[in-house]
Amino acid sequence: MKNKNIIAILLLTIALAQVNTVFAGEHLYSVSSREMGITEFDFSVTEIKREPRISTLIIPGFQDRSAAASRWMMCAYTDLAIKRGFRFWAALYPQDSSNEIQLGFPDSENEDLTKTLGAKFTKESVVVSSVVTYSRMCGM
Repeated sequence: MKNKNIIAILLLTIALAQVNTVFAGEHLYSVSSREMGITEFDFSVTEIKREPRISTLIIPGFQDRSAAASRWMMCAYTDLAIKRGFRFWAALYPQDSSNEIQLGFPDSENEDLTKTLGAKFTKESVVVSSVVTYSRMCGM
């Protein structure tokens, strides 16, 4: 019986190691204002899906954010863009009460986002920002 338990634990450990190996190459982004020592608000930005030039983010309470929280979120978008190796980001905010934001990564401020990121990334529906501009404002 002892050998069966040891074998079962060994197989479970191997299975978990393989799962970790699959996900190890794809570290999804996550940051929390509280963990950064910010006490004025409590928000987190969590990447739930990563495509080559788009990250899908969940921000609980997004619709109830303050101006200060919005600026902090833009710093998080900038941090994610830097970590992914991009110089610009384009935030597509939800039109409904959703907490899901799509963050696209254009190559320039003048890029036709509908061609490179998809039809929903129209000039009227996104905010395109420079990593250089926000990294200064955010102290990065």
